[in-house]
Amino acid sequence: SGGDVVDVVDPEGRHLGRGYYSPSSAIPVRIATRDRTDPLDGLSIGKKIERAAALRARCGLPSEETTGYRLVHAEGDGLPGLVVDVLTDVAVVQILTLGMKRREDDVFAHVARVTGVKTVIEVASEKAAEREGFAAETRVVRGPDPERIELLERGLSFEVETTITQKTGFYFDQRENRARVESLSHGARVLDLYSFVGAFGLSAARGGASHVLS
Repeated sequence: SGGDVVDVVDPEGRHLGRGYYSPSSAIPVRIATRDRTDPLDGLSIGKKIERAAALRARCGLPSEETTGYRLVHAEGDGLPGLVVDVLTDVAVVQILTLGMKRREDDVFAHVARVTGVKTVIEVASEKAAEREGFAAETRVVRGPDPERIELLERGLSFEVETTITQKTGFYFDQRENRARVESLSHGARVLDLYSFVGAFGLSAARGGASHVLS
């Protein structure tokens, strides 16, 4: 049934991998492991989140200057259907497949354990939920409802709306681009269009821009 662990084999019966079954999706199985002995249960999910955290730690995340980062990036961390962002003491989780939704309690518990955050928030993707056939809502699933969500990136301080209006709250994939803009901005007039929380504009200002409009 939907969300069950299934094996994927080629026409000759050779094992290709394992994943969670999504009968309503155009992608019925997203490969989560090549190991046929991996049960893909809560313990397995916890180990993969630990491994994801260790990889970020090797990259210096989090640090005193950067407390916001992506902890889990779906297939890239062997957890298809799961995205987790950490914003200082809040973790924001987005569940995109039925298989991961069925294991959400394990996901929330391991995210809280591995990161040590105070609050875990689930952010619903209505399109994904409809496609996969489950109900989803944005809600606090562990810990207190935060009055504000704050983070540091390269020493700059940001506050994100608690409603998390853009996906999981912050575009962490643009960190290096913001640093590049900062390095190019000395003496420049900078226009930051579609600025969201103003991360590019603030970077330009710290880089010595003569004028910034976000």
